Amino acid sequence: MVRTHTAHIRFYNRDAIDAGRWDAFVKKSSQYRIYALSTWLDHLAPNWGALINEDYSVVMPLTAKKKYGIRYLAQPRFTQQLGFYTQHPEVMEAGELFLQQAMHLYAFGDVWLNTPVESVSCFERKNYVLPLQASYAEIHRRYSKSLVHNSLKPALKQQFIYDAELDIINAINAYQQGYQQRMQLVNRDYIPLRNLAEVLSPSGNCFTRTVKDEKGALLAISLFFCDHQRIYNLCSATTLSGRKRNANYFLYDQLIREFSGSGLILDFEGSSIPGIEAFYKKFGAVPEPYYSVKWNRLRWPLKIFKK
Repeated sequence: MVRTHTAHIRFYNRDAIDAGRWDAFVKKSSQYRIYALSTWLDHLAPNWGALINEDYSVVMPLTAKKKYGIRYLAQPRFTQQLGFYTQHPEVMEAGELFLQQAMHLYAFGDVWLNTPVESVSCFERKNYVLPLQASYAEIHRRYSKSLVHNSLKPALKQQFIYDAELDIINAINAYQQGYQQRMQLVNRDYIPLRNLAEVLSPSGNCFTRTVKDEKGALLAISLFFCDHQRIYNLCSATTLSGRKRNANYFLYDQLIREFSGSGLILDFEGSSIPGIEAFYKKFGAVPEPYYSVKWNRLRWPLKIFKK
């Protein structure tokens, strides 16, 4: 049974959290995503801690940073959402109390949650997912006509090479070159991601897929993470030549063909950007929202540093 009084919720630093127990609990929760596992958090948010109630029926990872001497909560890079994890349906009620506790511990926070909290202003963010339970033929029938006729048919006539060889460095470098400015990232942000990918790839929990032309030149490349439920589309990049030749459409179509019937979910990880949103919807992806919450109780003049 979930205890919902704030007195029963305690904060634990990372070194006080048993990773095995934490991961086992998170994997069994109805809100499970790979982002809440200890290995992910250890790499992308090394100063993380957690709120845990006394009977360990609800947990909430807290990813803290420090700037100008201020400790605050921020969403880790490459981590779409965190939030509340439980095996009980009372998570909505417990989530409100956990968030209140987080706000009490940190005067500033800007985090993305898996569950909305009614008492707090939450902004809904868009995510798109595509279930891969059906056969490729069935999934393909739900593709948009424009995708099939204007993008895939021309792409399939070309001598593209769909390559499954692991290529983490090139996948991250291509994404960095194409999206660093748009995503407001800096060079050091990619180091933990690369380290995480290298740790998870031997077990098959991280892989890349590449599209090359007939001469072996790179056209499109994507870095994926995966678990027992989902394939997470973390970083994807297409060269100028690849965009002209619809190589990105070809890559995702071949990925869907490869994993169709697997029972997994292809998590596209976004997006609110109209062009990217339209791209995912063409494959028959459906919305699965998550929520951003922000608060600022810093005193002036510190308040102006975090708007």
